Amino acid sequence: MNVNQKAWNWLVVTASNDLQAAAYRSLLKSREGSALLASFERWQVIPDPAGQRVGSGGSTVFCLLEIASKVMQEVLFPVDSWEKLEELLGSQRVMIIHAGGDSRRLPAYAPCGKLFVPIPNCHGGVVETSGYSFSLFDRLLSDLVQLPVGKEGRGQYLVVSGDTLLLYNPNEVRFDFSGLTAVGVRRPLNECLRHGVLCADADARVRLYLQKPTRQLMESSGALLNSNEGLLDAGLMSFDTRFAIKLMQSLGVEFASGKRLKWNNSFLSRTMEKGLDFYREICCALGTDSSLERYLHSVRQSGSFWPEAELESLYCGLEDLPFYYQIVSWCDFLHFGASAQLISSAQSLVKWNSRTKEEVKREFVINSRVLSSGMLMGKSYWIEGCQIEDRLLLEGENVLTGITFQKAQRFPRSCCLDISEGVQPNGSSCWFIRPYGINDSFKESLKGKGTFCNLLLKEWLSKSGIDPEWIWDNIEEEEKCTLWNARFFPALENPSNYQDWLWYYAPEKARNNPSLVDRFLNTPRYDCSTMARLVDLDKFYARRLALNCSGVGRITDKKQNEK
Repeated sequence: MNVNQKAWNWLVVTASNDLQAAAYRSLLKSREGSALLASFERWQVIPDPAGQRVGSGGSTVFCLLEIASKVMQEVLFPVDSWEKLEELLGSQRVMIIHAGGDSRRLPAYAPCGKLFVPIPNCHGGVVETSGYSFSLFDRLLSDLVQLPVGKEGRGQYLVVSGDTLLLYNPNEVRFDFSGLTAVGVRRPLNECLRHGVLCADADARVRLYLQKPTRQLMESSGALLNSNEGLLDAGLMSFDTRFAIKLMQSLGVEFASGKRLKWNNSFLSRTMEKGLDFYREICCALGTDSSLERYLHSVRQSGSFWPEAELESLYCGLEDLPFYYQIVSWCDFLHFGASAQLISSAQSLVKWNSRTKEEVKREFVINSRVLSSGMLMGKSYWIEGCQIEDRLLLEGENVLTGITFQKAQRFPRSCCLDISEGVQPNGSSCWFIRPYGINDSFKESLKGKGTFCNLLLKEWLSKSGIDPEWIWDNIEEEEKCTLWNARFFPALENPSNYQDWLWYYAPEKARNNPSLVDRFLNTPRYDCSTMARLVDLDKFYARRLALNCSGVGRITDKKQNEK
């Protein structure tokens, strides 16, 4: 791939909080000197303020504030008007990758975030340099840097999600329109109902933007391309400096002393309180057929809790901005935001890169090593950051990360395990052990559909005899008791003792074995949120690099099929 030197002024990665931002900075720093980062004059990680989730729109605005203030401070003349700022920013080309989030559906990679999930490098070679392992970020960036520039002198701000890889032809895209341009693709109706939908005119103008619409709304809005298709927003958008300026003005951003911008008004308060979604509160205000009535209905039915007066003010500030679309002939969405998606998306990625119509095996061994004494048997699995020294039998849909298998081991179907080195709050080194099910819902509550090791939480607790008070602080508020904040996961001195905790997959064993309950009560246990803060990210990646550099990156057919 040919990468234009310094084709972009800025690479900006957003984060949920300061801790995640520090992890991202470390991972980006390890890539300094790589071909991809050479495309950017500079990079920056911008966390949501005070660890408060502010939504994709709020995060975008904070990025604009930061970039504008830095550019203003680097010139010798005063920048005290929007006209001067627009002229100054007209030379900037900025890529914003939104990567905030707790990885609640992908707990094994919560320490590094979904953006830096290791994935198969289908371009050959496991790593580009000796400093990092190949990740979603690297593949995503390699595609994004190929996108065309906007119209000269107008600036360009590219916004994209960091947990989804789009497979498409970037040569089909143009970003030389004014205002905002969205990339769209024709998709079945059932997909459109869960995402953003573009109602398109024949002249590349967007009439309306619908966020998670009903079929009835799509029909009444003229969004159906035929009886069963719509134009899905691919989540890749580009806007010019005038759009950026107008967005900040509409939200009440002002000039402050010291060549910077400030945002300190009711819009900021509402963003901090309710979040500002780029696709809901902003995009839904645009389009040639937009109206205040349509806007209020659309944002309400898609989940906005902003007061009507502020929504009306925001709409009036944005309604006249131009909104265009570009259609790509084909686009596949590879999501890496949930454990089960690791296997399915990796399968699609390999198939895409090999340009084959043949079915690709659902068997992935990444950043891992299989010794001559080791053997892997099974189908449908994701093994990453592991060393296999003995027989490993997998019954299917297994995700295993960070484990050294020194003894023979079998994993039942849909059972997963990750192990990470870290430090407990008292300063003692440890290994965090996390058994779970591939479809476990870490977001759902004890009151709802929360699951653990492939069972409903309540069912698991009933079968094991484990008291919920040992897991959560306040069990009376069942709606707040989730797997994410459940103290299920032990911190051990020896990682090989993970086998002592595999009874989680068969919780009824605890009822007949008091020693299991005693061990459960007497071992330090942590929830996923705390674990993510305590895992040593440097050691997390050092393990992957060490295994990669061993020269053993995958299983040979002989080992794979030996029974």
